[in-house]
Amino acid sequence: MEQVTYEKIIACVGTQLYEAECALAHRDAARPDYGRGMRAELSVPEDIEDLIWVQPQPWVSRVSFFFRLYDEMPSYRHLVHAKWKYALFDADARRTWWTAVAERLAGPSVSLRQPLEYSLW
Repeated sequence: MEQVTYEKIIACVGTQLYEAECALAHRDAARPDYGRGMRAELSVPEDIEDLIWVQPQPWVSRVSFFFRLYDEMPSYRHLVHAKWKYALFDADARRTWWTAVAERLAGPSVSLRQPLEYSLW
């Protein structure tokens, strides 16, 4: 299996859909109700989940790749898939995971912070 690139992810779902769902995710993740009243369901997280996690890369690389995509499309739906993989992470991947989570929780972006807060409580 070859490495999945960012470009391959976009090509898989289409640029227009990816960009539209990124905008929806940022809008809805910043809602005071943590997106529970979202008007739109995102399909891209389900469509790309396997492409993120099932590739022949070290886990730390997959975690970094995940957060690149999460930053563009912050969604609890991405985090659910990541939680299922966490038990497989090695020590470096776990350290990278928790560093990335802490940075987003402490950062200024409500849309990046709230899905993480929701997933942790």
